[in-house]
Amino acid sequence: MKKGDSNVLAAASYVLLVLSGILMLVFKEDDDFVKFHSIQSIVVSVVFLVVWIVLRIIEFLISFIPFTQVIIWFLSFVFGVVFLVVWLYLMYEALEGKKYTLPFIKDFMKKYAK
Repeated sequence: MKKGDSNVLAAASYVLLVLSGILMLVFKEDDDFVKFHSIQSIVVSVVFLVVWIVLRIIEFLISFIPFTQVIIWFLSFVFGVVFLVVWLYLMYEALEGKKYTLPFIKDFMKKYAK
């Protein structure tokens, strides 16, 4: 497999979040570069899903307090923009052939994805 093919497959591991990460991990487990980005895609997707669920729970819990919904909507918007930017950046780095690791999962990635 050519290096460019690995880059495209690594970037594709981010496209459908956890699903594409798992698919690439299963089908391209022999390619360390694709494996690295597949694992990172799965971890980042799960972390962002957990944060999104926590935001929904907080929204429900404080929905009875006047004007708090605006704060939660704003936080959800900011969270969505941050997620989109991080997601696109990780795909770009994979296409460029780089192994960029997000700081908040660096230890995990060192342990499981070399």
